[in-house]
Amino acid sequence: MSKTRRKLLLDVVVISSATLLGACTETPKLTALGENDVTAKAYAYRVNSPQPNQQCANCRLKLDIQDPNYLACGLFPGRKVVIGGWCSAWDANS
Repeated sequence: MSKTRRKLLLDVVVISSATLLGACTETPKLTALGENDVTAKAYAYRVNSPQPNQQCANCRLKLDIQDPNYLACGLFPGRKVVIGGWCSAWDANS
């Protein structure tokens, strides 16, 4: 195999690997959950917690998404919740 062909194959492998790695590490786009969403209503989700010591920020179900105002929640896949929000499934972060 010539050096040129070997280099071409190596370039293809490196570019393909980088493309696949980028696709696997891309952050999913989450939409904000509103109080009128059907699932939110089922769990009595509120954007402003009625319980000062019970907020999405200190719930066991929260998932960090590197957003200063929102968190992902294991209860609402594909959606993000307000850090100061609350729902009936709130569970103390232990």
